[in-house]
Amino acid sequence: PVPLRNVPYYDSWQLTSQTPHYFVLAVLPLVKQRADGTPFQITVDRIEALYRQRVAQRLGKADGNPFHRAAVRSEVVREEIARLPLGAYVKAWLEGMAVNLAAPGLLADPRVRALPKPSFYGTPGITLWERARRYLFDHPGAYQVLLLLGLAAMIPVLVLQAAGFVILARALPWAAVLAGAVIAYFLLLNGPIATPKYRLPIEPVLIVLCAIALARLWDLRGRGAPAP
Repeated sequence: PVPLRNVPYYDSWQLTSQTPHYFVLAVLPLVKQRADGTPFQITVDRIEALYRQRVAQRLGKADGNPFHRAAVRSEVVREEIARLPLGAYVKAWLEGMAVNLAAPGLLADPRVRALPKPSFYGTPGITLWERARRYLFDHPGAYQVLLLLGLAAMIPVLVLQAAGFVILARALPWAAVLAGAVIAYFLLLNGPIATPKYRLPIEPVLIVLCAIALARLWDLRGRGAPAP
């Protein structure tokens, strides 16, 4: 094993020993799949194999320090990051943001989550549309039916939220900037990881935007009502 001083475990991007796990188990496999269609699990298994090989070479079995091991994992991750094209990151991020913004909250219900369903990450395909089509229609079941119903119900809600943002921007631009910044922050932070629970941090803002639009519709309805 090499001396510990030669192990660069004080990376500026590595705030905890779990940071490389986040990239290995979530970000990189999704970006890789978006780049060339490599299945999610294949990328995870390959990176884990490279990590174990590098740990044996660098540290040996005696070193159980999680930060030393995370440093080796982060080195492997950085090498993989450099190999992927920038366009794949942009597309994966945009697709993940779109899914998280439109994901119906129904899917977070424990009863719905307990239904038999395939893995969306494990579904083959390069683009979001390819994976979504196969996920919904190749092996349809109760979960897919509820997902389609939830997506259909989300369409008018998204329209109201967008209208509420426009109304807010016209009335209070600074408040619209703040609301947009909160939404953008969490969408960018979660990136390509698409799951309904990552919508929860921005849900209060979205509810307010929806309420603004509904209030405007109610106000317009009241103005148009005939006098008694």
